[in-house]
Amino acid sequence: MEEEWLEEAPKKSILKICLTVSGILAALVLAFFGATKWLVVREVITENATLYTAEEILSVCAIEEGTPLVSLPVGEISERISKSFPYLIHIEIKRHLSGRVSVEYEESFGEVYLKLGDDYFVVDRELNVLIKEKKPAVSDRILLVASDISESVVGKKLSFFDENREESLETVLKNLFEADMLNSVISLDVRDKFQITANFEDRFEILLGDSSEMSLKLAMIREVMEDLGPEKKGKIDISDANTAYVKLVE
Repeated sequence: MEEEWLEEAPKKSILKICLTVSGILAALVLAFFGATKWLVVREVITENATLYTAEEILSVCAIEEGTPLVSLPVGEISERISKSFPYLIHIEIKRHLSGRVSVEYEESFGEVYLKLGDDYFVVDRELNVLIKEKKPAVSDRILLVASDISESVVGKKLSFFDENREESLETVLKNLFEADMLNSVISLDVRDKFQITANFEDRFEILLGDSSEMSLKLAMIREVMEDLGPEKKGKIDISDANTAYVKLVE
């Protein structure tokens, strides 16, 4: 009798485990179908962008009420918005248990433009290519003079054959933005990553050298220009962050 009980005990344990696992799987299946039935899109919201209305953005989203939240193709929707509205970046489609779907984004009008062939490309300071135009970009953007560009495709990042050149340009733009000096720059020449040059306020040609110690260089440029006053023009060599060489012209 004792041997028979020992043989039956493992069988009962295995049966119990199988029943438990089956119960869990059944509960998960029911929960999934319940979620599919009850967790559906009830409302889609977004805010007006500067150049686009909420109605235009939601029309491109094409999200229908009653669509199960779990099967909402958020990646495809984000891609459609990006292609239709080039000045919207960092797009997110957020689903909420209440059934609300919110379309969130940031706006970027691009701080930089460059000419490749017959086309003009508008680029933001993170080097995202926003739009391709057949006419010159607006005048308040920085003209980027560059070579060695490997790809300039709307919706993707501007890239160079030399990755160090890309990193160098990002560093310069980031520091110009943080120093609140982007609007002072008319053009930026990065064809030589070791001797980057910039046109400031259409008054000074600035020799920046490479992208190292850029925050210090920009701080010194601001100080020198303030000391010279609004009427002076010329060339400022700040390749060495510790010394500024100034050559004025009449």
